[in-house]
Amino acid sequence: DPGMAAGAPPTRGRRSVFALLVALNVLLLAAVAWLVVRADEDEGGSPVAEVGVPEVGPSDDATVAVATRPAEADTVMAVEAPDTVTVAVAAEDTEAPADVPTEVTSGSAFGALVSEMADTVAPTLVPLKITTSPAGARVVLRGLGGGPAPYAVPPQRPGTPVSGTVSHDGYHSRTFEAVVGEREEIHVALKARLYGSLLVRPRPANAVVSIDGKAVVADGLGFVREKLEVGPHTLKIVAGPRVLKRTFDIKESAEKNLGTLDAEKDGAP
Repeated sequence: DPGMAAGAPPTRGRRSVFALLVALNVLLLAAVAWLVVRADEDEGGSPVAEVGVPEVGPSDDATVAVATRPAEADTVMAVEAPDTVTVAVAAEDTEAPADVPTEVTSGSAFGALVSEMADTVAPTLVPLKITTSPAGARVVLRGLGGGPAPYAVPPQRPGTPVSGTVSHDGYHSRTFEAVVGEREEIHVALKARLYGSLLVRPRPANAVVSIDGKAVVADGLGFVREKLEVGPHTLKIVAGPRVLKRTFDIKESAEKNLGTLDAEKDGAP
């Protein structure tokens, strides 16, 4: 067809022009993008060079202030960050060490040291009980008080010496000694006192009479009657400058009768 043949060249020409325009647009956009990136680098500077982070504890929060320095600048430029940065610091590993064995080998030097330290810190205290016959006797300890038997001594460390006296009416007093830890209980038996009596008529009536150094008084009939413990005793009668002395023994449940003793007549100056 002659008409279609004549129109073909102009169509191909339009297509070539369109392709050229597209290529120019792409080059223009690339140039604009390069210019924008270069402008941003001139204004923003290089990446952050230094960041100062203060020391914080395991449970603290820290706000970090960031300062940037341009690659080709001598002064520090402050960059306003949109938000503060919170740094969470992890706690250090505080895991407890492995359990230390509490058992110590018997007989070792370390075991002996531990035992000695334990005794020093918390010494073992041992009780001691004191019983008596007759029951209820009075127990008096040196430096530790006392009371009626049976008496519990305040707990003491083993090896502590304890001493005291036990007494009761009608019995001879008795002292004792013990060591805490050797026995849990000690028994102290008292010996009963045995008594007899004395009968004497001292003369003159106004004489001063004493038995074993203790003054005695005659009754209305002029007799001295005294209950005395079994054993030897001394009677003394003083009448002015003259003194009469007599030594006698008292038997259990018996009366010793010395009769009439006259110091003025039988006494010595």
